[in-house]
Amino acid sequence: MADPNRNLARESRAARGATERPVAERLHELERALHAARIGTFDWDVERDVLRYSNNTTRIFGTAAPLPSDLDGFFALIHPADREPNRERVETTLDLPRFT
Repeated sequence: MADPNRNLARESRAARGATERPVAERLHELERALHAARIGTFDWDVERDVLRYSNNTTRIFGTAAPLPSDLDGFFALIHPADREPNRERVETTLDLPRFT
């Protein structure tokens, strides 16, 4: 019968090893995983209204042009029929007055 404490100790060592690796190495692995899964990500600085995208996101949108750096520019990429419902979801989530 396997010793559960031994398995727990092994898992604990593996978890510590993951956190001891340099952040840059872990970020590189994450980027590779996102690329393999064809997943794009973005970060929105709400206070400054600045969007930053992962390299995959640009590829997914299929454009060589830079993606918009503000939310209004991003909404311009959304199909007109879907634009307003998505804008309303963002506003409801943030509980802010309407974006201009």
